Amino acid sequence: MVYKILSFSFAMAPLASISDSVFQWKGFILSGVEFYRTGVQFWFREALFYVGFERSVQVVDYLIFIGVLYLSSIYSVFMISEISVKSRLLLSINYISAFFVLLLLTSSSSGVAWLQWLVPIVMYISIPIILDYPYKISWYAPFIFAIASVPILAAVNIGLTRTS
Repeated sequence: MVYKILSFSFAMAPLASISDSVFQWKGFILSGVEFYRTGVQFWFREALFYVGFERSVQVVDYLIFIGVLYLSSIYSVFMISEISVKSRLLLSINYISAFFVLLLLTSSSSGVAWLQWLVPIVMYISIPIILDYPYKISWYAPFIFAIASVPILAAVNIGLTRTS
């Protein structure tokens, strides 16, 4: 019986360290979310409102996400040396046009359905597979960098503005 209690205690010890780790990361994650809300989402929403497009927070999040996907795709397309310049330009124009079509199709009061999130993600993931692009990690790297930069910039921002 004592052996079972000790083994249970030893099994629970890593869970305690996990909770400590989560607690330590909590501030970093929350600062990243807050930085996104005030530094990215707010200004993007204000810019849309300034040019006559009032959109809900959910739609703005969707447009930012899709914009990052499309910009990452445009960057990656220009890095692929096997694609002609004409094809690169056509793909870039296609991505930019698709973004503005999405902007026009989303209304100010509507939400964004799960399928509207899923289709661009599947397309983004599948393009290098369909094109048989040999350096798949370089296709995904700009998007991963863009997403990872938000909490990093938030940490730098907090570090620079902290008074004590």
